[in-house]
This record gives sequence, C-alpha cells and structure tokens, in this order.
Amino acid sequence: MEAEKYPNPQLPTLAIHYQLGDWVREYSSITGKESPAMYVVAMFKDVLYLEIDPEQGDPFEVDYEDVRPIPLTKEFLVERDIYGKRIVNDEHGIEETIPGVASKWDLNDWVDIHKYKDKFIAKYHGRGDEYLHVVYLRYVHNLQHFYRMFEIDKPIIV
Repeated sequence: MEAEKYPNPQLPTLAIHYQLGDWVREYSSITGKESPAMYVVAMFKDVLYLEIDPEQGDPFEVDYEDVRPIPLTKEFLVERDIYGKRIVNDEHGIEETIPGVASKWDLNDWVDIHKYKDKFIAKYHGRGDEYLHVVYLRYVHNLQHFYRMFEIDKPIIV
C-alpha cells in the first residue's frame, strides 16, 4: 500500500505561509475577482495588511482566508530575466550563462530556475558548499522565500 494513493483524511492540509514583503492578491467574494498584486506589510493571526504603494495611503486589512498566492509562470520569470539562465557569481563578478555551462561548483555561487512538471525547480549552489540545494516553487512568494533563504540580493517586483 502506497501512502500517496491513500491520504489520511484526518491529517490537516498545510496552510500557505506568508512572510512580510511577500507579493499576493486579495480575492473578493462579492465580485469573484482578484485585486492587483500587493505586498504584505503586517501580519496578525487572522488578518494581513497589504499595500500596493506606500504613497497611496493606509494598508488594506484583509482576512487571511481572502489572500491568494500569485502563481509563478514561465512568462513571469522570463520578463524578469530569471528563467533559462544560470546566474554565476565567481571571482570575476556576476556572469549569466545558459544552464549547464558552469561546471566548477566549488568555485562559484550559482542559481538556476527551470520548469519541472506543474511547478518550477530552483537550484542553488554556494561557494564552499558541498551540496546542491533544490527547492520547488509554485508561487511568486515561494521564489521570494528562496531568495531570502540563500541571501540572494535580487528583488522581485510584480
């Protein structure tokens, strides 16, 4: 018997966890539409405060259940010059190459993001790190968490 085919109905589903600065949307049950992209500026147990632009007034108070993640797409990554390149940071500075060109893992920091089934896979290798770190991404905030986790200084603007 395989566990994947027979899920335990008594186990709770994992909630999506957000962090300050994450890009999300608000879903309106009245209109059935989602808001423009906003980022999280404050968090409480059942409420998030979202902001589009700090110069546009007070943040919006949104119930946690009305917050929706922004799906990560290939188009989104291509527009931001993230998809299809390996970002290499070596002793000569930052160099962008096609995936697979960088071969000396022990000399370089590099990041590579590409499509994997219905999601994306992000690979990170840090200088002096003997491991290749692999993270699966589905949403824009997952990419933000990946960058924060490995201290990659590349802002994500939606």
